[in-house]
Amino acid sequence: MSEKVGNQNSIQITAILKGLICSFVILVVGSIILGFLFSLINSMDDSLMNRILLLINYLAVFFGGIYAARKTDYKGWLHGGLVGFMYMLIILMLGTRYVEMNFNLEMILRILSGFLAGGIGGMIGVNIKY
Repeated sequence: MSEKVGNQNSIQITAILKGLICSFVILVVGSIILGFLFSLINSMDDSLMNRILLLINYLAVFFGGIYAARKTDYKGWLHGGLVGFMYMLIILMLGTRYVEMNFNLEMILRILSGFLAGGIGGMIGVNIKY
């Protein structure tokens, strides 16, 4: 049976998990490429590197949302948004493990923007035709 078959009122956990895996693969590949580029360019500013890494995170969430929505074929905004929400939550939880951070408005905004980026990716992904 196809994975897309199911109750359209339910959330497909497997699609969300596959979208998360897709997002983390994109993050790892993007980070490796970014690290290689910055090793070649010694005069790169740290703030620029942080901005590019943040962009890679949101692109990873966006494409993970597309992937999750393609696996479900319905409620793309919700499946993609949940990929973004969970992704940003995991990243922030890992970050607080290594750097002392307080839960503040910036963290909430990052989680919400992850949901938004994934939701937009999900809306696009559910409408992509082969």
